[in-house]
Amino acid sequence: MLGFSKTVGYAIRAMACIGQARCHWHPATHISRCAGVPKPYLSQILFQLAHKGLVQSRRGVGGGFALARPPRQIPLLEIVEAVEGPDWIQPCLLGFEEGALAECPTRALWDRVRADITKELSRLTLADVMPATEQPAPSAGCAPAADASSLSGSGPGGPCSQAEP
Repeated sequence: MLGFSKTVGYAIRAMACIGQARCHWHPATHISRCAGVPKPYLSQILFQLAHKGLVQSRRGVGGGFALARPPRQIPLLEIVEAVEGPDWIQPCLLGFEEGALAECPTRALWDRVRADITKELSRLTLADVMPATEQPAPSAGCAPAADASSLSGSGPGGPCSQAEP
């Protein structure tokens, strides 16, 4: 079956939750609830996204996670590669190993399809796949940020963050 892994879907959903909310710093518990991802698994995903510079993290009271850039500036390809690595799409549609690629009968077709998929994922951004609805009301412990598009946040202990339970 062709498609992304569940982990990629979870990463995109988590980043969409962070990007839609009116707050800047989001505790993992809130993101887990919003994205429907178990918190231990979400923590691993958020670590990968932070390591690749897609989200920022802040420890302690008032900490949590925030997008490193506005959703319009985050191509889906970056999210896919952050989670799956640069070789996320197989070089042969039939699954032939690297040493047998010359024998792959679908190689020419698959090279074109891979290029098209990569191009489209470079064009589409996180904002393109976020629900086109009004922003949800702030969750408990989270108040609207003064400037929701700003990446400045509300600082440690600010109204949009709370300590993890």
